Amino acid sequence: MTTADPAGRIAEITARERAAFPGPWRWRGNTASRHLRLQSPQRGGMTVMDFVRWGMQGARPRFDTEGLMYPADEMAEYEVAAWSTDICRKDVVDIDHPDAQFIEHARADVPWLLARLAEVTADRDALAERLAAWEGKL
Repeated sequence: MTTADPAGRIAEITARERAAFPGPWRWRGNTASRHLRLQSPQRGGMTVMDFVRWGMQGARPRFDTEGLMYPADEMAEYEVAAWSTDICRKDVVDIDHPDAQFIEHARADVPWLLARLAEVTADRDALAERLAAWEGKL
């Protein structure tokens, strides 16, 4: 993630946004039937992400890939030992799917964008004040 270079950071965020399923997204489901999904109103309410039972205690997230839902664990990237190319554990370090990447980075991207917007707004307001002062001298 490029934090020192605002243009680079905006380019990274823009690439994730463009690769992800179109928004806006909304949560839908039914607690009585214990079904919850994240969907987009695009194409008649396409499911972006849902969950299925995974053993007795877990939920298995799934993501849309070209109209079919695939389990996130099938897209998982695992931690590997430095001394081996084999998976040393089933420790997931990432999910290789654009929507998963978008969700993962949203919590960092949105505050950064808001802070950047505040900076730009402050710069604009300062310039407006300088312009008003300069125009007052004419």
